[in-house]
Amino acid sequence: VVNNDGGHGSPGPAPDGNAFFPVAGLYPIEVAYFNGDWTNDGGDHGGANIELTMNGESIAGHILQPLGGLGPVGFSSILVDFGGTEGSGAGASPSPWVTIDNLVQDEPVDLGGGVTLTALDDGFNPNNPAPPNEGAEYAGVMVPQEARNDYLFKIADTAGSEARMQITGLPAGTYDVTVFEGRTTDASQFAKIWAGDGNEPDAENTGTFAGDHATVTVTVGEGETLWYKHLEDNSGGISGMIIQAAGGSAGGISAVTLQDGNITIEYTGTLKSSATVNGEFSAVDGASSPYSVAADQNQAFFIAD
Repeated sequence: VVNNDGGHGSPGPAPDGNAFFPVAGLYPIEVAYFNGDWTNDGGDHGGANIELTMNGESIAGHILQPLGGLGPVGFSSILVDFGGTEGSGAGASPSPWVTIDNLVQDEPVDLGGGVTLTALDDGFNPNNPAPPNEGAEYAGVMVPQEARNDYLFKIADTAGSEARMQITGLPAGTYDVTVFEGRTTDASQFAKIWAGDGNEPDAENTGTFAGDHATVTVTVGEGETLWYKHLEDNSGGISGMIIQAAGGSAGGISAVTLQDGNITIEYTGTLKSSATVNGEFSAVDGASSPYSVAADQNQAFFIAD
């Protein structure tokens, strides 16, 4: 623990605190700070800057993953598997997918990063593990078979009824929202997707995504809600949802573990590596998540974008 409580002054080059790691390994670093509005004797207001360096080199900001109260660096994809390990679910999808066993009406579900999903008007229950029994690529994202092999259906499944899903906490921006139903025996499945109050489309805007997928591009304003409305036709449901920055996800690393001399990286997007922290990052040939590599080099750096 490096504690610089109460210390401040002119920026560098000398660091305010440092830590020495005598043994090579994988070390997560958490930076926590409180920045009050301090005033010096001359009445000037001040703030705080944080920079991490390693062996004198600045660690590029795009490979930092803030925790706690620090704001996020960019937006990483949200991958939702509707239907998991309970009832008629086909099993949980691997990380970084968020598996939802069922949706209880009016009960928020945490999707991570301050984003929540809430079923309104009705709940959704799991149904029918079924073929295709294989993964697929939708909107540039590899979807596991666990996500495609089941779905959630609107509990009161009378044809012509409707129910909404409310997604809150997304940063302002333009998103590609992809929905899919893996089961191939349903004739059709339609929905409406929009952002903000008063902007609901007059008619469905997905086209049918039964046995396939559909993508709708929406712009979410500051503090606005993303909406999904399920248009019930008494068959099928929704297997999953992918929310990513328009034009494709920026990607991100969701988990890193070290075991038995191997590093395992879970990520979305394209995994890239470099021999130096500020060097050129190149795509890792043949990589797929989770990716394992032997910890047999002096240093190596990975990002996903």
